[in-house]
Amino acid sequence: MRYKFKIPTGNYSVYGSLPWKWSVDGTKLDLNGKMQQVYSTWLSPSVFYVPTTDEDSGYIELQTNDQNAFNELQLYLLDLDQLAKVTNELKEQSVDVKLNVENGKANFTVDNKQNKRYLQTTIPYESGWVVKLNGKEIMPKLLDNTLMALPLEKGKNNITMEYHVVHLKLGALLTLVGIILLSGTWYLTKKYNRGRK
Repeated sequence: MRYKFKIPTGNYSVYGSLPWKWSVDGTKLDLNGKMQQVYSTWLSPSVFYVPTTDEDSGYIELQTNDQNAFNELQLYLLDLDQLAKVTNELKEQSVDVKLNVENGKANFTVDNKQNKRYLQTTIPYESGWVVKLNGKEIMPKLLDNTLMALPLEKGKNNITMEYHVVHLKLGALLTLVGIILLSGTWYLTKKYNRGRK
């Protein structure tokens, strides 16, 4: 199956996807005559980049033994000029951060020139983290139920993070109780076996 497409005037990257209902071994994609790749098999990507030329059109050719395994082609255009504009805006809004990360501890020094900003970290959220901003304990904001974003004050921000194992004392107590019960069982079993002899 060959799909032809036209590219609008501008600076674009083209991406495609051919969602499959089931995998088909031996399936290949010819991407505009510039790249070939295996498709619809284990670990093959579902979204693929389509290299283009200076022309305003291109094609994607699917070579497969089972055409019914595939849904309709989906094409995406990424406006590279718009991406560059957004990237520059993000760079302009970045803050100066000095950090030190060790096992279970992290220290950040952030110079923030604006109000109501957050420092997004790549540290996963976990209830064992104790986070302090300029000496006061704060609650981090949860991003996508995974990462932490820390609220910043205007000016210099000293952030310290320290991880404490959740329920460590309870775990130690239960381990101690288990050892006592195991030792008691061993002692009683040994005493019972002596009495029988």
